[in-house]
Amino acid sequence: MDKKKISLEELYNLLDFPAEVVERLEQIQLDEDEETWRDIHLLTDPEKWQDARTRLKEKYAPDADGMKILACMMRAMQDSHALYIEEKIPEKIFADTMKCFTRFLKEHEVSFGCCGFDRDFWTGRQLSLLLFRLGELEFEIVSEEGENAGMAQSEKDSPYLLHVHIPSDADLSTERCDESFRMAEQFFAEHFPKTAGSKFACDSWLLSPALKELLPEGSRILQFQNRFEVKSWNQDADDFLEWVFKRKDLPLEELPEETSLQRKMKAYLLNGEKIGEAYGEIPVQH
Repeated sequence: MDKKKISLEELYNLLDFPAEVVERLEQIQLDEDEETWRDIHLLTDPEKWQDARTRLKEKYAPDADGMKILACMMRAMQDSHALYIEEKIPEKIFADTMKCFTRFLKEHEVSFGCCGFDRDFWTGRQLSLLLFRLGELEFEIVSEEGENAGMAQSEKDSPYLLHVHIPSDADLSTERCDESFRMAEQFFAEHFPKTAGSKFACDSWLLSPALKELLPEGSRILQFQNRFEVKSWNQDADDFLEWVFKRKDLPLEELPEETSLQRKMKAYLLNGEKIGEAYGEIPVQH
């Protein structure tokens, strides 16, 4: 496997990492002990990456800007790349999937005005080959018995769900989303046949019924939402604040009003209404 291992420099170039981030990562010296590297390798294990992440964060605390845990994850990504090769998954899918790291770095810069990485709680999914970007959308293999299996019970055609995630730079046009779902069906049938018969599911603010009051009928968000049969609605969830307004820590009165959606949603919230997030599924077509 070592002969095929991609270098960190190749990864930085492939993922278009900001020069400032590369410079900071190159200054970080990780410990060479067996325990540290065991946990770095475990970041690519679907069942063990979360515990390994916790141990690494504790080991390298304090890590205010997240660069130490990012350095660990970049080394784990070398193993992920080797696993992609073993599974014969195309390099483009690897790059598209792992560019989430670049996107998260840029989003941190937009939100806080400084270099940082704060999504390590999420990116183990990509490193452990549970989540893939296929076209505009991301798809994650989730066991229906698992904690991320959604908020509603459903008839089980498969022990798995394919959770759909919407990257912040996704084009939600009908054509592009149709293509992503087609790619997903082909990809999982070829590389993860155990997921045959799985439903597509989504747990997101984009499925919130409240959006029907805020967006025109022909909006891309509502077209995407209409693909799913909504099973439940958590009106108190506040993750939408980060995606729409780039911050979750601002009072409602201070939320930005730079886009029409921000303006409409801010007024809606100030009027005492709720957005939250909803869970929905696309039933398997028999």
